[in-house]
Parts: sequence; C-alpha cells; structure tokens
Amino acid sequence: MARTCKTFHLVAVAILWRHISGLVPLMSTIPESVWEKGTRSQELMWQKTSRAGLDVSRLTFYASHVKAFTWKFDRVVNISSVAFFLRVLPRSTTLFPAARSIRFEDDREWFTLLLSGRIFASPALEELYMNVCAYEAKLVFGQFNSLAPQLKSLYLTGPSGGATWPPPNFCDQVLGPLVTVRLLTFECHDFATIEGLLVLSRIPTLEHVRVRLDSSRQSSFSTLLLVGPYFPALKTFKLYAGRLDKVTLALLQAVNSPSLRRFELVVKARAHGHLSEEVLIAHMTALGRAPFSIALRELRLFLSLDERLDPRYTVGIQVLQPLFGCSNLAALQIFADTATLDVSTCQNIAEAFPYLERLTFTDEGTDQYAGALYARPRQAQRAAPLEGLAVLAKRCRRLVELSIPICVDYKEMPELPSAEDASTTIECGVMPLRLSNGRDYESRYAIEEYLRLLLPRRRV
Repeated sequence: MARTCKTFHLVAVAILWRHISGLVPLMSTIPESVWEKGTRSQELMWQKTSRAGLDVSRLTFYASHVKAFTWKFDRVVNISSVAFFLRVLPRSTTLFPAARSIRFEDDREWFTLLLSGRIFASPALEELYMNVCAYEAKLVFGQFNSLAPQLKSLYLTGPSGGATWPPPNFCDQVLGPLVTVRLLTFECHDFATIEGLLVLSRIPTLEHVRVRLDSSRQSSFSTLLLVGPYFPALKTFKLYAGRLDKVTLALLQAVNSPSLRRFELVVKARAHGHLSEEVLIAHMTALGRAPFSIALRELRLFLSLDERLDPRYTVGIQVLQPLFGCSNLAALQIFADTATLDVSTCQNIAEAFPYLERLTFTDEGTDQYAGALYARPRQAQRAAPLEGLAVLAKRCRRLVELSIPICVDYKEMPELPSAEDASTTIECGVMPLRLSNGRDYESRYAIEEYLRLLLPRRRV
C-alpha cells in the first residue's frame, strides 16, 4: 500500500528512515551505475570520481527523514568507497539535516574521514556520542558552533583506543573550545584533569556532568578554585576519582549551583591515605554546607580501598553526621568496604532524613559483586541489628527501598513487631545475615516471621 499511495508512502518512509546504522542505506540511493562488486571481497566499490551529473535527489529525500544515525562499519563497502562517496557529494548537501542524535562507536580509524565528510554537520543535532581520544576530539570541538549549533548533550563514551595507553587526558587545551557551546550535558569516560574541569565549569548552561578525575598528578589549583563561581546551573554531578584530597575538596566547595539535585562520588583508592577518615569527613562536611545542600535529593557514595583495612576504620555515624544539613534527601546510598550500622546510627538516619525513599548502606566490595546489593558474611560484625531495622521501618514512612545487611542472632530475637510498628511502604531490600544458635529451620522461620510482620509489603 505504501508503494501505491503517496500518503502511506510518506508515513512509511518517516518510520523506516527514522534511525539508520551506517552509510550503506544512503549510499544505496545513488544510481547503480556508479557501483561495481569486487570479485574477491564482494564489496561494493565506488566507480564515479566526479560530482558532475551525480543525482543525489533520492539521497536528500530519504536523508531528510533521518532523526538518529549510528555509525557502524559495514563490510559491504570498503573505506575507499566511503571516502569517494563523501567527497563527491555537493558541498551544499547536508547529509543529516533533521538528525537529532548521532552516535559513533569504535570509530577512531575512521574519525578523520568522517569529520572531513561533515557527518557532524546538522542544524538540528542535539546529542552526540563519540568514542575518540582527546587528540581526535580536539579537532571537532572547535567546529561545534558552525556544524551543530543546537548541540546540547556530548558523550565521550570511551575508553578510547590509540597507539599509547592510557589514553591522553582531556585537559583545558582540549576542552577550551566547549566554553562557547551551550551544552546541557557532558559525560567523559577517559580521564580529565582538574584544569579541564575548570573549563567545563565556565559553561553557564551546563546541568549534567559525569567525569573521571585524573588523581595521579598533583595540582596547585586547589587555591585557584576558590575564585569561582563554578558550575552555576549544575543539577547532576558524577565524579570518579582515585583518591580524596585537597583538590577534590576544593572542587566540591567551589560548586556554586543552588539547584544540584544529584551527586555521585566514586573513589577507588589504592592506599589508606587516599581515603582516610579525616579527609572523608571533610568532604561530607563540604556537602552538608554547600549552597545546594537543601536542594540535594540523591546522594550516592562508592568508597573502596584496595589495601588491607584497619579494623578500627569505619564508615558510620561520624561520616553521616556532617550530611544532616542535606535534610531533603530522598535517596541516600552508601557503598563502603567498612560501612557500619548500629541502633544509634539507624535512629540518627531516621531523624535527619525524614523524606527518604531509598536507603542503601552496605559493603562496596572489590570483587565481581562490587556495588551490588548482596550481603557478605564478613559484614556480620558491621550489620544493623533487628532493632535498627525496626527503627527505620517505624520512623521512615516514605521508604520504598531499604538495602541494608541485618545481623540476626537467634538467641536474642526481639519481640514480634505490632501492627503500628510495621512499614506500609518498604517493598524491597533488607539482606538478613543469620547467626543461628539453634536449629537452622527454627532460625529461618523466626526471622521470616519477624520480617513478614515488620515489612508486610516486602518482596522476597
């Protein structure tokens, strides 16, 4: 019907061409007279070497319906044919005039070719994904205002490949041209320097940032960070670092946005000094006193040490207390190797964060389950008792997800909770670690009965 009725034809074209992968669909719109199939490789090989007489009317018609393009190398064509195809197109031709999203994956070998072919040139482009290192990215950053004036989201997916490893950092010289681009979102998988972050902080429209900070090199920018303001419109900040030090602290103190709603900090430290209790408390104090402390709704902390831990080192009430200024938190998730809960800590959490909907306080781990919600036997000494669970269930009346390890001793089972103490909202979480001193089936029954009465909506 789409072939016989023009009305249905346009609808079908709009649907079929909304998202395409690779250039083969567009190259197939060129007359067959310019193609031949290789006898050995069976690849389509481009014959025409001149723009003269080349009919691109079908190409421009179909390309105008493309809303999303994903670069994917197709073995049907070779790189020479793609180069000829891009080169002979009229310079006035915009290949993707209506594309809002373009994604390039594993494109390092082709990047220069794609850039010279003006693949990025799209007046409607809003989000761009690129898997390129800093050297290649620098070539295109300075052209965004002319090639993609509506660009709002930039994702540097990585990890980028290259002749050297690790990939070069995204520094201030590389990121400098982005200051004039009205970005809303910036995410970078490869490491960025603190100087590069300062460049990003000058973008007045930037709302969402996800970066990996290079912690291997010392910087004197901790004093210059006090000049500010930085990140004035930030709403989401995800920071990955190998250590917490004066530079990360100064960066946190310099964020000037009053509307930051989500903050995520991931620290994979290799030495105790990179994640000491004193430094961690200083960072939490900065969060509690920040301009966005009242606006903050989600806080996620992943804290991991590679070396053997001091048994006296814990992440508990001393870390949480500086965060009491963030009283409007709806989600508090802390994954730490030494996360410790007791009845007092549970009481303080319930009093300080009355609007909590999700609470996670568990072992971050360094194994394959790192960051997953699985209780480990070694958590038994640091897990919350049943009394602590009862406090959270009774006082946090908005909790839907409660992910904490519970240490249960069969000989010290408390009385069964009453109906008024039960939670009517908690649906998932709670990881019991049984320390049974009786028969196993008796212990299991007693625990499950207690949890059934306390958390009647809990899904097992």
